[in-house]
Amino acid sequence: MSFRRFINEARLKLPLTTMQKIFYASLIALGALTGLFIAYIIITFTELRDIKPLENYSTYAVPTKVYDINNNLITEFYQQKRELVSYRDLPDSLIKAIIAIEDNEFYRHHGFNFFAFIRGVILDPITGKRARGASTLTQQLAKNLFTTRERSVFRKIVELWYAFQIEKKYSKQEILELYFNQVYFGHGCYGVQTASHFFFDKDVKDLTLGESALLAGLVQLPEAYSPIFYPNRAQIRQKKVLNSMVKLGYITKEEAEDTFEYFWNNYDSIIKLKGITVQKSMNNPAPFFTEYIRQILIDRYGEEKLYRGGLQIYTTLDIEKQKIANDEIANGVSNEQLNYDRETKVYSQVYKNNYQDVIDLLSLTFGIDSIKIGANKVKDRLESIYNNYNDVLYLSSFVFGLDGMNKKIKVNRYRLKALVKQKEDQIEGALISVNPNNGYIEALVGGREFTYANQYNRAVQAKRQMGSMFKPAYYAIAIEKKVVTPASVYLDAPMIYEDPSGRPWEPRNYEGTFRGKLRIRQALQYSCNVVSVQVWDQLLKTVGYNNMISSLSSYFGIDQGEMRKRVGPSLSYALGVGVFSPLEVARLFSVFANDGIAVKPIAILKVKDRFGRVIDDFERERELDKNSKVSVMSPGAAFIMQSMLYDVLYKGTGAGAVSATGFNFTAGGKTGTTPNWKDAWFAGFTKNLTTVVWLGFDDARKSLGRHRAAAYVAAPIWMRYMKQVCSKQPDIPFTPSQDIIEVGVCASTGLLPTQYCPRVISEYFIRNTAPVTKCNVHVSEETARDDEEREIYNITNTLKIDELKLDIEEDTNKKGKEENLNEILKEDKFNIKSGIE
Repeated sequence: MSFRRFINEARLKLPLTTMQKIFYASLIALGALTGLFIAYIIITFTELRDIKPLENYSTYAVPTKVYDINNNLITEFYQQKRELVSYRDLPDSLIKAIIAIEDNEFYRHHGFNFFAFIRGVILDPITGKRARGASTLTQQLAKNLFTTRERSVFRKIVELWYAFQIEKKYSKQEILELYFNQVYFGHGCYGVQTASHFFFDKDVKDLTLGESALLAGLVQLPEAYSPIFYPNRAQIRQKKVLNSMVKLGYITKEEAEDTFEYFWNNYDSIIKLKGITVQKSMNNPAPFFTEYIRQILIDRYGEEKLYRGGLQIYTTLDIEKQKIANDEIANGVSNEQLNYDRETKVYSQVYKNNYQDVIDLLSLTFGIDSIKIGANKVKDRLESIYNNYNDVLYLSSFVFGLDGMNKKIKVNRYRLKALVKQKEDQIEGALISVNPNNGYIEALVGGREFTYANQYNRAVQAKRQMGSMFKPAYYAIAIEKKVVTPASVYLDAPMIYEDPSGRPWEPRNYEGTFRGKLRIRQALQYSCNVVSVQVWDQLLKTVGYNNMISSLSSYFGIDQGEMRKRVGPSLSYALGVGVFSPLEVARLFSVFANDGIAVKPIAILKVKDRFGRVIDDFERERELDKNSKVSVMSPGAAFIMQSMLYDVLYKGTGAGAVSATGFNFTAGGKTGTTPNWKDAWFAGFTKNLTTVVWLGFDDARKSLGRHRAAAYVAAPIWMRYMKQVCSKQPDIPFTPSQDIIEVGVCASTGLLPTQYCPRVISEYFIRNTAPVTKCNVHVSEETARDDEEREIYNITNTLKIDELKLDIEEDTNKKGKEENLNEILKEDKFNIKSGIE
């Protein structure tokens, strides 16, 4: 007989009533549930964490602090803003306030207050009062540290277990210290020290009685009792805390009343509010820089350790330089934006008045949808109506009770504004300063402002054409390889080359004019495109493309494969059509400043843990990398580049900005303007600092405007910034290296002078590259006189052209000159097509 059959027969023989069946079934179910409950408790307690980590606060989320080169705090990375304090820093008034309002039996219980539990959970509801949780401070600490926020019996049991363990292991003073470092006070403040700084801008040890009572009252419901959002509720809560302290004999009734009255009568001066949250109250002067290093730190340590680990990050940034950079970029970009908006508005009006209807008619007549602008006209009209009448419509909807209309307008009010905002042309800017001697990044501005929608770091990530600013890179190669000297003479005249497709290509100078014979020093000083193309062509034929790529890679700190993608062997690359970031450009110009030694840029020096122990030394790691500091150019070639770029700054394309700003330090620099004035650069250096400035649009197709060359746009920003920075540093001169000699040469031919040479100049040469032949042009008084007259004519003609170019720019900046703009659109006075400088 099977067991199952036996059970069935036994059940039939036992006459059970319905109630008995229900009873036994319930008993079995209860037994099963009890078993499950016991099993769950056992499993839960076997998985409970040890409370030992509390001894060193390792379970606390502590912010990571970021410091500048002078140990000034820049910002913090955190999910919970917390600053730890010890028990000895807790004022007596704060301890008594929290005990009075949260746990008045704290010193007498051992983690659980049975009588408070009975009173809060059973007696109060019976007498009609609101039920209270009756958790002790120790239970609150246990809940915050070890349990979830779910409301269940199991969570309460676990909480009690931890509370008993904490009471068993720690003294009351230690528990209070743990509690005040853990508890949340609202507005993103974790821990009483953070709350004290946020609300009162003082350390916790300096809190007054009224301030202590306010903070103690926040613990129960931080947001509901916020003195910022709900001051009336905060008043009631603070008064309750003070009255509780009176009941326990901690203070007198008079003290409580005087404290309360004084606090709220002086509320505005006591509450030191800098923002509605602790995150917004902190002003980060270098958001693009800190975001740059944040990504580096996350790659190495992960988000958990970065945001909760309490790391101490020591960086290369100099806050003082950063603040100056912020101001100069903001002012420079703002001024350029005003100029752009003014010119664009006039040009746009000319276009709408004279051409928009014609183009629209052509599109309709010939069915050319790609140029159809009727829809744009409608959109422009709608936007005009919105801007002019939106407030009237919005107000009318309330006056006449048109709720449907109101909702529609309310939605479109923000949607349309967003569309209009998205259409706006915003000029961006970037600045980066690097110490050429050690590679420290001392200032970094990645854009006009750092917002949720604008975190693109143009100083590091944006790769744009350099324009003429690329010329020093290959001029240095030519001097290093002894292909040219500063005195080598080239002809600045119309020249035609064949491009790779066999079509004729004629390089043009920015002014559209030619200066005749120029020495290399002059060619760089005037940023002569025609001569530069000749130098590039000569390098390709003598040094070779591969060797040029090798040198350029070492200058910019880019591997040769990547450099080949950016710089090709065609002649057009001589005019700077290759793309580079401001950081990469800074490395190039730092090579000149540092006598030919390339140093890998660095932003983070070292990282310490929350206890101050160094866990990573980034600078030491860089020193161990043999490629982080290498000689890539001879000291002689570097000095000649220093000397020639000094002339560019003070006599060439930078001279106007020097005069306008009063910059007067030993420095070198170069402007760079890309085709159609899309990018404006200035890169320059002293012996202490290399700085690169860029302005343009994120959309590389957009132009800053006619004649918005780097000399007018980027150079003044660089000058103003460096003038302030250099005034606080020693002015170190450029000193010739041992392989440099100084020789007098004819200013016209670059050769050794004869007695008839009208002008003799002193020039620097790398040893064994100075000329050995005498001038073959000035061989008599007559030839000397003719050449002198010709040189005077060329100089005068150049000055007149520069004046005319400035006149054009002044005219185009004037408002309401539509007729003048129409003529400029029809006639290019100087046949300036490209805008390459």
